[in-house]
Amino acid sequence: MYFNGFYDEFGASDVMKDQANAICTNRDENLKRAGIMMKSGYKTIEKATANLHLELGKEDKFTAYYESVQGREEEPYRLPIDYYKDRNHGKAVEIANLAIQKCKKDQAPFFLFLLQDAKEKGDEALFKKLMQSAPRRKLVNSTEVDAMYSHDACCGVLPMCAYFHLLHETNLFSSTLPNQ
Repeated sequence: MYFNGFYDEFGASDVMKDQANAICTNRDENLKRAGIMMKSGYKTIEKATANLHLELGKEDKFTAYYESVQGREEEPYRLPIDYYKDRNHGKAVEIANLAIQKCKKDQAPFFLFLLQDAKEKGDEALFKKLMQSAPRRKLVNSTEVDAMYSHDACCGVLPMCAYFHLLHETNLFSSTLPNQ
């Protein structure tokens, strides 16, 4: 059923998906269906297969698919980060760092994730570096980053203002606070 790309062309793909869902009733049949779907060569079907693998408890195949298609788009980074952040936080950080290097879409979610990670680890240098680099990157909506970490956008010297306000409010790095 999945080898034929003409279903999409003739508007019958939803009917064929419904039929495949109805035919495959147990886990083994769905795993076999996922194997067939992955061989189709169609990106939308392969993406659906990755999500089916996740539903079936084959997280390794889900993450392997999205890691294999990482490039310019945001989703192949975002989904594995969401999956790994509670299971293997180091791997999520690694993917977020890769995303800010390679993704050519909105990078703000990756910056926010890395900022939160730096804050939780108490890594002042990394936090400062990320806050300073956000407005220099055209793919990062720095107002989104500033809104997350600023205090009423108070003095207009963002992002450093946001950085110092965060430090002051959380007492995270009390030794580096400026005189007020």
